[in-house]
Amino acid sequence: MKDQRLGLFSGMGMVIANMIGAGVFLSTGFMAQDMNSEQILLAWIVGMLIAITGAKAYSGIIQLVPQSGGEYRFLSTLIHPALGYLAGWASLLIGFSAPIAVSAMAAGAFAGTLYTGVNATMVAVLVILALTAAHAIGMRTSIIAQNSLVAVKLILVVGFIIAGLIYGNNVWPEWTPPNKSEVFPIGPFMRNLFYIAFAFSGWNAAIYAASEFKNPKRDVPRAMIFGCLAVGALYFFINWIFVANLTPEQATVVFKYETDRITLGHLIMQNILGDTGAVCMSIFAIIAFISSASAMTFLGPRVYAAMAQDGFLPSVFKNEKG
Repeated sequence: MKDQRLGLFSGMGMVIANMIGAGVFLSTGFMAQDMNSEQILLAWIVGMLIAITGAKAYSGIIQLVPQSGGEYRFLSTLIHPALGYLAGWASLLIGFSAPIAVSAMAAGAFAGTLYTGVNATMVAVLVILALTAAHAIGMRTSIIAQNSLVAVKLILVVGFIIAGLIYGNNVWPEWTPPNKSEVFPIGPFMRNLFYIAFAFSGWNAAIYAASEFKNPKRDVPRAMIFGCLAVGALYFFINWIFVANLTPEQATVVFKYETDRITLGHLIMQNILGDTGAVCMSIFAIIAFISSASAMTFLGPRVYAAMAQDGFLPSVFKNEKG
């Protein structure tokens, strides 16, 4: 029987699926009101370095505790089960359940930009049910579904970058932010790192299924670090396209994102390909949110299984197959 344990590619896929979402297509719109193009690009580099620092720290921990369960397992083993218990419930309620629901609802909302009258809640329910079924059928189906979603997401992201670099403006931008500072804007720079940190969140995804890797001590650290590097490079090119092609005034569209569901990517693709480009961006957003929800649907139960094995949740949640 073919080995169905996880490898480096699947681990990187989990990291990438968790990290790339709508955040990178919104954050620069806020940042451009206080920071110039150089400062914005520098902030994204700093964000990548912070994420890699976290990945390096977790890489050391996984050498000591190469088991599934994420922070629950780390804290329970290395410090005290009580801290692990708190972390486990935080993961259950905040780390996975809520984000899965938010991602599914966001996918439904963007579906509404393609077809009027779409019920976003119904789409979200169907997405969650479909992902649950895909990951419940078996490990092979689960891995294929997740890797396929990540592959489509990457194709769309790379396509956006290629289109922006070929058809967009690549001259160094000369615009200045409306709230220009005479000195380095340390306050806005640090404040906007919050948005960047949100865009990089998910760099630790592989740790939650560590036991299911062929070689967790080798592959989990590589998945986190290589995943961060890949996403950091994609983020840099995406933001170069934004600062080179949009002014701060145009970027204010992000302030109406909750109602209009228009991202900076929509503006770029609209300029390049017209209405077809905007449709492509909405499709990307739907795939991005579904793949993120899929990764969390795959990973979250590993925390609950670890808690059940320790007696903190009913035994029905145990992963008897290991």
